[in-house]
Amino acid sequence: MDSIAPHLSKHDVRFVAIGLEDLGSAEFHKGNFFSGELYIDPTKKTFSDLQFKDVGLIQMLPSLFDKKARDAINKSREQKIGGDMKGDKNHYGGVLVVDKGGKLVFLYRQQHFAEFPTPEEILQSLGIS
Repeated sequence: MDSIAPHLSKHDVRFVAIGLEDLGSAEFHKGNFFSGELYIDPTKKTFSDLQFKDVGLIQMLPSLFDKKARDAINKSREQKIGGDMKGDKNHYGGVLVVDKGGKLVFLYRQQHFAEFPTPEEILQSLGIS
């Protein structure tokens, strides 16, 4: 997703991520994995309000062995993005795009760990080509 940061900046769009905990955030910044603003919500209220799903062990295990997950793991390895599997990993996330007036223009809720909207979908929701 960070690949769209220059396009967003050029159009005066803020790029914000909300995490669940501070654990690993220093490494996240140091690794330059995300160039936007990072906020931590340890209460998980944001995730609850956006109706992002909690994931139990029964749902998590099969998803780790399917093709989408293997492809995502391989892609992250190719890009030298590691992971330590520490911290809270029992939540699906998503993408929320809000215009300057506060209107929701795009909402994506993960249904699988390896699914994400494309950068093109996000830019298109903002009218950026």
